Parts: sequence; C-alpha cells; structure tokens
Amino acid sequence: MSWKTLPASENSDKTLNSLRTIIDSFTVQPNERKKPIRLHLGDPSVGGVLKPCPIAVEALHEAIDSHSSDVYESSVGTLSSREAVVAKFSNSDAPFTADDVVMTSGCSHALQMTIEALSGKGDNILVPHPGFPLYATLCRPHGIEDRAYKIDMSTGDRIDLPHLETLIDESTKALIINNPGNPTGGVFEKEHLQEILEIANRHRLVVIADEIYGDLVFNGAEFHSLTSLSPKVPIIKCDGISKRWMVPGWRLGWLIVYDCHGVLSEVKKGIVALSQKIVGPCALVQKALPKILKETSDEYFSQTREIIQNNSRIIGESLRKINGLTPMTPRGAMYMMIAVDKSAYGSDVTFCQKIVEEESVFCLPGQAFFAPAKLLIWPGKFLAKFRKYGDNSHRWMWVDEAPERDLPTRCSFRFVGFVRRRPKQEPRFVAFKRAESVFEQTCVGKCASSLANKSNECFFLPFLAIILPGKAINQRLPNGGSPPFFGHKHLVP
Repeated sequence: MSWKTLPASENSDKTLNSLRTIIDSFTVQPNERKKPIRLHLGDPSVGGVLKPCPIAVEALHEAIDSHSSDVYESSVGTLSSREAVVAKFSNSDAPFTADDVVMTSGCSHALQMTIEALSGKGDNILVPHPGFPLYATLCRPHGIEDRAYKIDMSTGDRIDLPHLETLIDESTKALIINNPGNPTGGVFEKEHLQEILEIANRHRLVVIADEIYGDLVFNGAEFHSLTSLSPKVPIIKCDGISKRWMVPGWRLGWLIVYDCHGVLSEVKKGIVALSQKIVGPCALVQKALPKILKETSDEYFSQTREIIQNNSRIIGESLRKINGLTPMTPRGAMYMMIAVDKSAYGSDVTFCQKIVEEESVFCLPGQAFFAPAKLLIWPGKFLAKFRKYGDNSHRWMWVDEAPERDLPTRCSFRFVGFVRRRPKQEPRFVAFKRAESVFEQTCVGKCASSLANKSNECFFLPFLAIILPGKAINQRLPNGGSPPFFGHKHLVP
C-alpha cells in the first residue's frame, strides 16, 4: 500500500492571516537590478534603526550568567516576573496582584489565550477595522466571529460609537480596544475612552485592552491605559516588551485580569489551563524582566518617541508632495497609513505589486488591514542623522543609520521614478541641477553626489531630512549659504 497525502486539519485550514494571504498572492518579482528596500517590516529592531533598550540587554546577560533560569518554570510565569508587572502597572484606580497576571510568549499569545478563554463557537468579539489582522486569525478557527466596528479614517483616533452599539447582541463576549492603534497610528483621547467604557458597562461586555504600544505616543498625544480610568467593567490587558523595549524576538508578554466585579474567576481558570499548552514563556527573559521594568530610563522612551515622531513628520511632508498619495499623520505606534488615488495608481494591492516589480520597494496594501485604497509603511526605516563629514568640520552630510547607508537616497529616486512613469501623475518634487562642489560637500555625501552627476532627475529630497533629536538642521555653509535642503540656489521649488 502506497502512502497518501494527508489532509491538514479543519482547524488549521481555517487559520488564515489576511496579511500573509495577500502578500503570498503576489506573483511579481522584485527588480533584480535594484536592491530591495523593505518598508513593510513592522519589526522595530530590523536594520538597527531603533536599538534594543540597553538595560534590557544588560539584564538578559545577567540572567544568562546566573544560570538560575535554565529550568522549566510555572506555565503562568515566575512569581518575580509577575510581581514586576504588578509593581510597574498596578494603580489605585485598578489594583491587581501577581495572581491576576499570566506571563505569555509575546502579546499575541496573551491575546490568543484571552480570546479562547472568553469565547467559543457561535460567539462574536468586536474588533477594529482598520485593525490588526491577527484578531481575525485568532477567532475564526474556533468558530468565533470577528465582528468589525469602524475607526474614523480621517484621524484614526475615534470609534464610530453608534455603529459599535448596533453590533452588540447576546453572543458578543468582548470588545477589543487597540490603543495606540495598529495600523492607524491613532491614539484615543481620555474622554473617548470613557465613552467606550460606558458602552461596555451598559452592555456588560468584557474589554480586551491591546496596549502593546503603550505610551509610544507623540505629536501631542497622551496615552491613557483603560485600567487607569477607574473602570466599572472587567478588563483584560494584553501587553509585552516587544515594541517599547525594541526586542520583539525575545517573545515575552503578559496579560492582566482586572476583575472589578469578581465575574472572571472561571475565565482566569481557563487562561491558566490554556497556558499549559506551551509550558510557559522563556524563563531567561522572565528573569531579566524585573530589572527591565524597573530600571529603563524615561530618556530611552523619550528618545524613541522623538525619533519616530521626526520620521513620521518628515516622511509625511514628503509623501504629500506626490500627487495621488495622502498620508495620515500618526500620533502613536510605529506605522503610517497612506491613502492611494485609485484612478492614478489602481488598487492598493496593484500599487504594492507594481512598485515591487519596478523599484524593488516593498509596502503593505491596506486591504490586509481591512482598509482598501490605503498603503502601510514603517517610517522607522528612514532614520538619518546630521553629522560631520570627513575630517573637515565645515562639511556636513546626511547619513542613514541603517546598514544600507544610502537607503533614503535610493528610496527617494525610486518613488519618483515610479510616479513619473504614471502618465496621469506629474510629481511635484524639488529638483536639482548637476551637482557643483558646494552640493557635493553638503547634501547627501558621495552617494547622492555621484547619482546627481549622472542625471538631472527630479529628486525626492524631503525623504532625506529625517534627523535624530537634538541635531541642528540649519547649519550654515562656510560661505554663509544654506545647505541645499533649505533653499540653496541649486534647488528649484
């Protein structure tokens, strides 16, 4: 008897991530003549742009050297790590103990256990659209409906509350609130969060608070954890160290059960049972967690926020110069959504396929996040720094911090080239003439000047103007002129 191909289980067949489904459907290949530029990777540690927290690295080294965490630990996590979460996040408005904390293998694992413990086949959970596609991935294999409520796409920081209420029925088990939002970059105001909690209280809904980005907010936004608002509803908060500490590969998260009415005791038992599937998260990182949470400086978080704010601001200004692309201004998280004029570029999927095929630039289509006619990019890829050039203290250049040092330059040319090949679009970019010596000394160093000497192409200059906090951008040239980004005579507005 010969072997036959075995079918996958029904459960696995139903496990689909819309992001992977759309990306895997791409049939185009990158332009082999151009090195790929990957704007679609939401991993903050890629390319070394945003460095892992030094305290976290130090704490992990100490944990390894101690050899005290080379053993199996409790499936719900070590007592010391759970107590560290209590010390960091418990407050008088929403007190909790170590018994209310379960350590997980990342925030996504916390979401998985919470959803499975709260709901089952025939139930529904309210999720945001646009939103993180993993929510649907976690619900659908179990026969749980991910029922979508609307996020205001003009700002990304308000829920359509009347629409939300129409979705609630007797089978609705929970409401997921993702704040700050992925992929919108929206941050909910305190008053709006209170309105959301009032609806949850009125309908007796548990709230799942996906707060993995926490206080990673900027552009004047302020983060309010739901548990800080004296909530009258049960809340299960899902969080972790992946995003704010820039170590997503360490895979450590947690969930906190805030049970103000004492109605989640059975759900907690269910979460504990589900935690036994993987016999607990990484013991080494748990060992390091108390030091990570206690000793990470405010300066580290402030610098991260400033970097992302500067990146998103200047990239947004640059993209607005392209006809048919309209970026949203994020106020939190790490991403930027961009509206695409379908009449100029086709669908968001078509745009992403074509720019990969022609320019080897990778973006994410908004359809993967339930936001058709949108793109998603990660601005953190474009960190650049104003620094001295060579041995001459009067020379300046823009230096990309990622390993690909000329990344902003190359990406700028590619976006422009892509747009110019669209007959309906005439890009509105700053143009430059053949470089002269002053340009070579001050613009983007040898890479940009070598490109400039070969062509009079239009150039996407603002993409390069992404700087680290505290670095001056109005440096004067030795002859008293301005650097070419700021009105030099060789630039034509």
